[in-house]
Amino acid sequence: MDLSEYRKQLDRINGELLTLFLERMNISSEIAKYKQEKGLQVFDSEREKAILDEVRAKAGDDLGPYAEKFFADIMQLSRDRQNEVMCHGSKDDRDLTNIVLIGMPGAGKTTIGKLLGTMTGRRAIDADEEMEREFGMSIPEYFLLHGEDEFREKESEFLATAAKERGVIIMTGGGAVIRECNYAPLHEHGRIYQLDRDLSLLPIIGRPISQSVSLEELYRKRAPLYRRFRDVLADNNGTPEETALFIKKEFEDHFGS
Repeated sequence: MDLSEYRKQLDRINGELLTLFLERMNISSEIAKYKQEKGLQVFDSEREKAILDEVRAKAGDDLGPYAEKFFADIMQLSRDRQNEVMCHGSKDDRDLTNIVLIGMPGAGKTTIGKLLGTMTGRRAIDADEEMEREFGMSIPEYFLLHGEDEFREKESEFLATAAKERGVIIMTGGGAVIRECNYAPLHEHGRIYQLDRDLSLLPIIGRPISQSVSLEELYRKRAPLYRRFRDVLADNNGTPEETALFIKKEFEDHFGS
């Protein structure tokens, strides 16, 4: 079989995939209306995890990671569509919706969050800074004294409280995505942006987790979690000002203003 025949097969498959994708998105729109009527959350972490686990198992070791990413991206698009249908894009929704920043340790969440606060006039809440103030010590020190499990519990409590605010900017810690229970409160009144920065640019000094394992290993474990949480991926390899402006514009465009 020559290259042209292989391409014909791909073209046929692409057509079938497009038909199925459009059908899936239409169903997602109907699901969004149902969830809005019943007061249900868009994100169902247990269902999505079960789907990805099944996909990975069926695809096998060789193609499993590709299949998982493919379906994770499809489910992200479905969530985007459901949020769009449920949001209606009003100015009131925009003013009351939080901007939530997630990403690897050192990805720039604090810097970008404070810039966005200046640009928008919104209050910026830095989870790590606020918790250090509450603990009376740095997070690395808290890790050493109390362990990661206790810290994650305290972090979830803080994020749940912060997420009840309206119209603010929330800068989460790099590991906030580890616990799926953090998604619902952050997303209920928030639009979640993952800051993406080249691993070579990420600092590790003073960061308890990224000092105990390599950044590559940490990213490998967390990348699927960031994909599940985020609404938008924001590149942060340029200047902080460029990234903040991108998020501000995307946020305003999302609400049609």
